[in-house]
Amino acid sequence: MQIVCSHCHKTYNIPDERFEGYKKDLSLPCPNCKKEIEIKFDSKAPGSGGTQDEQVTGQALKDRIFRTLQDLPPMPQVAQKARELMKDPDSSISQLAQIIETDQGIVTRVLKIANSSYYGMSGRVSSVQHASV
Repeated sequence: MQIVCSHCHKTYNIPDERFEGYKKDLSLPCPNCKKEIEIKFDSKAPGSGGTQDEQVTGQALKDRIFRTLQDLPPMPQVAQKARELMKDPDSSISQLAQIIETDQGIVTRVLKIANSSYYGMSGRVSSVQHASV
């Protein structure tokens, strides 16, 4: 959807999915001039959900859910294995660290979080084992 501010005439392109399900008109502040941009929705327009009394059910609801699912990245196999291991009460932190260490992206995120000022560690965390503890 293309929106134009009536005050400063700046144009914004906003994906239609952001407005999916809106039935009432709304106003947003313009990031450029800070004045309100009025957005009017036609209840008969495609993607607006039809009339206000109509609810999406059945196949239409499934289609809407599957359209939005493509925005989610797939869960890595390593994360699935780690979740299964955490469910097991007999598992250990070292086993969890061994699984996590096989995915470089997850290792980076874990170490970044462990070294953040939020946790206030006195030294630098350089291993997943240390971060897990």
